[in-house]
Amino acid sequence: MWQGSIGGWGVAFSGIDFRGSGSTNGSYVQPDPVVDEAVAKTQKAVLQVGQAAQDPIHRELMKYVLDQAWAIGFPSAGSYTLWWPYVKNYHGETGIGRYNNWNWSKYVWIDQDMKAKMLGR
Repeated sequence: MWQGSIGGWGVAFSGIDFRGSGSTNGSYVQPDPVVDEAVAKTQKAVLQVGQAAQDPIHRELMKYVLDQAWAIGFPSAGSYTLWWPYVKNYHGETGIGRYNNWNWSKYVWIDQDMKAKMLGR
């Protein structure tokens, strides 16, 4: 048994938590025809109609996936992110895209005047 956080942004679109050979398939679910068919429908719906079209398909798939009990989901632990007010264009994010964690720093800037006023230097 393995306990950890392996969920990803693309679960609804790609089904990576319960299919495929990648590390996010923590229960090592082998090809399942129900899952494969639903993921194919989801991807087709997104490409033809838009992201909202995947929601009902994904909702129905989750009833099946949860019934299989391939994994026992745990809630994520709470976390806090703190920053100085002189750090501008930052809102607490740790990533800004799929598997793009910790790359936010190139989009923030330091208000040097505010920093000097607050720190006295």
